[in-house]
Amino acid sequence: MIPPGTGGRRTARTLALIAGGLCLALVILEGILQLLAWVVWVRGGNAPDAGGGSDGKVILCVGDSFTYGLGASSIDSASYPAQLERLLREVDGPGWGVRNRGWPAQDSRDVLRRIDRDLAEARPDLVYVLVGINDHWSQPPLEALPPPAEPAPGRSFLWRWRTVRVASLLRERFRRKPEPSPPGAGVPLDPFVGDWHWGRLRVRFHRDGRLSVGPSELRWTIDGKHLALEGLPGGPLRPSWFLDGNLLLLQGGNLPFPHVLTKEPPEPRLGEPDALESQALRRLAWRTFDENRFDQALELFQAALRENPSDVGVREGVVLVLQRLGRTPEAASHVAWLKEWSKSHRDRWTCEALANVMAEVGERDGSLEIARQTVEEFPDSAKAWGIIAWQASLLGDGRLSREGAEKALSLTPPDRHRERGFFHRLRAQALREADPHQALRSICQGFLEDGAEAFAIEQFRRGQEAYTPALLERCLDELSVTAEDRRRLLALFNRSPGDSNLREEVLASHLRQIVARCEGRGVRIVLLDYPMPDSIVAGAVRRAAEGTGAGRLAITSEFERLLQNTQREAWFVPDGHCNDRGYEVIARRAVEDARQRLR
Repeated sequence: MIPPGTGGRRTARTLALIAGGLCLALVILEGILQLLAWVVWVRGGNAPDAGGGSDGKVILCVGDSFTYGLGASSIDSASYPAQLERLLREVDGPGWGVRNRGWPAQDSRDVLRRIDRDLAEARPDLVYVLVGINDHWSQPPLEALPPPAEPAPGRSFLWRWRTVRVASLLRERFRRKPEPSPPGAGVPLDPFVGDWHWGRLRVRFHRDGRLSVGPSELRWTIDGKHLALEGLPGGPLRPSWFLDGNLLLLQGGNLPFPHVLTKEPPEPRLGEPDALESQALRRLAWRTFDENRFDQALELFQAALRENPSDVGVREGVVLVLQRLGRTPEAASHVAWLKEWSKSHRDRWTCEALANVMAEVGERDGSLEIARQTVEEFPDSAKAWGIIAWQASLLGDGRLSREGAEKALSLTPPDRHRERGFFHRLRAQALREADPHQALRSICQGFLEDGAEAFAIEQFRRGQEAYTPALLERCLDELSVTAEDRRRLLALFNRSPGDSNLREEVLASHLRQIVARCEGRGVRIVLLDYPMPDSIVAGAVRRAAEGTGAGRLAITSEFERLLQNTQREAWFVPDGHCNDRGYEVIARRAVEDARQRLR
C-alpha cells in the first residue's frame, strides 16, 4: 500500500528535475550561442578598419562643412579630421585612423539619418560630432528614429541574451503564414508587358508570366520593387526594377551588374556596340545622383564605366558620388586618372570634368587654374566659368566670383534651371556687401529658377542687415514676378527663424539620439561646439551631453582666447569657415581629448 502523499511528492520531484534540466539546457545553449557570437565577433566584426594601424584605433568625425573642411587648402590634408590623424600619428605612431564623414550643408537630422551607416562602415572606437549651425536655416523637424533592429558590429563585444533572440525568431517564423500573392499583385503589369531590347537581344514580357529572352523561355513575376525571374540555369534571380519612360533598369539580386532594357532597338554603330547601354546607364546614374540616392548612383556609374572606361563624364560622376559617401581615397584615384588622361586629351569635356573633380576633393587652386585654362581655350564653357565663380567665392575673391557667375549665366540655356539657380546664388554672395540691391535681385532670380527655399532663406539671413522689406519689394517689381511668386518670396523673407527654445530642443533631441546609437554599439562619443559663438548649439550640446553622459569638447572658448590677441583673418577665410590654421586648432584640441579617452 502506497503511503498517502507519496505520489504527489514524486510528481513534484519529477517536475523539479525536468525544470532544472530545462534551465541547465538553456544555460548551456546560451553559453554555446555566446561563444559562437564571440568567435564571429573576433574573426569578423572586430576586424580593424583600414588605415587604423596595428592597434586599430579608429576615430569617426561626422558633421557639416566644418568637419568636411571647407576653407582648408586641401580636404585630404588640412581639414580638422586629416590634421587630427596626422598629429596623432606624430605622437603615437601609425596606430591611428581618422574617418571624415562631414559634408557641407548637413544639419542635425541629416547626421542622425546617416550615423548607423557611418558606424557600420568605419567601426570606430570614438566619434566626434560637430553639427547644428545649419539647423538655423534648414530648421529640420524633429526626427525620432526607431532603435536599429540589429546593431551593426562594433569594436566592443555586445552582450545580449542570444536564446531570447533565437526564440523570437522561431516564434515569428512559425506564426507567419503568408498567402501567395498573384503575379504582379499591386503593380500594374502594362508597363512591363511587350518587347524590350537588351543590346541586340530581344526580351518579351508576356502577360501570362512567360518571359522570352531570345530563344530561351523563363518565368517572371513582380513582387513590389523586385522582379522575380525563374528558369535560369544558375537559379532564380530577384533584381530590383526602376522604370524611366522607355528604359527599364534591373540591378542587384545576384545580377553581376545593372542591366538596362530599352523599348526601341539600338541603332547599329560601327565600333560602338554598347553605346546605347552606356548612355542609358549614364542617364539613370545622374538622375539617381540628383535624387541623393548615392549608393544606387555609384553602382550605375561603375557599370557605365565598365562599358566605356574612357568616358570622362562618368568618371566625374564616380568622383562626386564617392565624395558624398565619404570615400575620398577612392575618389582620389579617379582624379589621378583624369589628370593623367588630360595630358593627352585636351578636349573641353575632359578639362571641365578635371576642374570639377579637383574642386570636389578640395584642390581649389588647381581647380581654379584648370578652369581658367579651359575658358581661355573654350570661352563658351559655362561649366568652367561656373567653377571659377565657385572656387573664387571659397577663396574670398568676390570680383572674380562675380565675373565667373555672370559669364556662366550668359552661357547657360534658359531651361537649365538648376545650374542657373546655383550661378545666381554665387553672384548674390559676391555682391552682398558691394551691392545689396543686385545681390537681393540675384537671390530672387535663383529662387525663381529652381525653387530652392532653404537656399533662399539662408541667403536672406546672411544679408539681413542690408536686405530690407522695401528693397525686396523693389526687386520684385523690377523682376515682374507673378502674384504667387511674390507671395512665396515675401513669406520666405519674413519667415521667422523660429523659437530659439524649440530649435535648441530639436537639435538636443537629435544629438541625444546620435549619442544613443553610438553607445548602443559600445562606441564612445564626444560633442563639439563651433569656433564661433552660437548660444543655441552650445545649449543643445550641453543638454545632450548632460542627459546622456557623452563627452564634450569646447572649441568656442579656445577661439575666443586666440582672438583676443590676433585678427580673425589668422584663423578664418572670408566666408566664415576655418582656414588651415583654424582647423589645426580644432585638431589639437581633439588630439588631447582622444589620447585621454583611448588610453
